Amino acid sequence: MTRSLRTSWICIVAISLFFSSQALGGEINIPYGKNMKAGSPFENSDLGVPVPKGVSYHVSVSGSANGTGTQLDPVSFIQQAVDIAIFGDTVVVGPGIYYENIVVDGKDIDIVGSPQDPSLTIIDGGGQGSVVSFINVESDEVVFDGFVVESGSGTNLGQTYGGGIFL
Repeated sequence: MTRSLRTSWICIVAISLFFSSQALGGEINIPYGKNMKAGSPFENSDLGVPVPKGVSYHVSVSGSANGTGTQLDPVSFIQQAVDIAIFGDTVVVGPGIYYENIVVDGKDIDIVGSPQDPSLTIIDGGGQGSVVSFINVESDEVVFDGFVVESGSGTNLGQTYGGGIFL
């Protein structure tokens, strides 16, 4: 049910942007928007305008465990935002140190910290396995950018792999 509602919302936004772009002479900029890849469920290449890839969920060290993930009400852990994100969504992580291990299981989502200065956004795994694990992710469109990843001990599969990032 949620996926159907979200798809409908994106189509409505795309149609609205199409009419707005026509009124503005055919050009419009959408912050954080991307053109959808051909064949994706949200593709709308007929309109000729960028369509936002999905919803953004925000994470902040000052966020709340009960946050909704909006910019004004961010969650406090990256894993919280990853858990609620679905195909095409973006997890936007604010500067700070996050003490956690993250598992992205089968989701085509982007996780973005501070690309201009990754030293501002640190994920510390506390020596408890791989810091970030991407499991069953089959897309080559997933973005993980703008982080320092530290204090990982890896995932043991007969040998230890991926102390920082396990793919």
